Amino acid sequence: MASDLDAARATIDGLMTSLGTEAQIAREGVKFDPPETGAWYQPFIVWGESFISTKNGRSTITGVLQINVKVPSDTPGMGVMFTACDGVRDLINRIESSGVRFDAPSGPQPPREEETRWLERVIDVDFTVDEIVT
Repeated sequence: MASDLDAARATIDGLMTSLGTEAQIAREGVKFDPPETGAWYQPFIVWGESFISTKNGRSTITGVLQINVKVPSDTPGMGVMFTACDGVRDLINRIESSGVRFDAPSGPQPPREEETRWLERVIDVDFTVDEIVT
């Protein structure tokens, strides 16, 4: 089986890195100190169902990329937040990169839980990855 989900994860990580040199990214399993000013990003990959695509051994795996965009709660207005959200949406909107195919991302939504130190918006986008079963 030629399942390489880590390659898909690396592709997504590379896309997040392309937000720019100032982009602060809190990666799962990596110590992170949030910045005092400006936006920062917290991506999560949620793997979903898989299904047989062809009789010749190709399967498709679905997933959702959830990106939490955060700014300090004392940031005046929402301009910084929505500029950061627009940058994320532009980055992943209906593109294909190294075999990872993204759909249209959601608009920025408030999180389910309130935070006091950070203003947060969540952007979700469905994606698919193919694997070849040998």
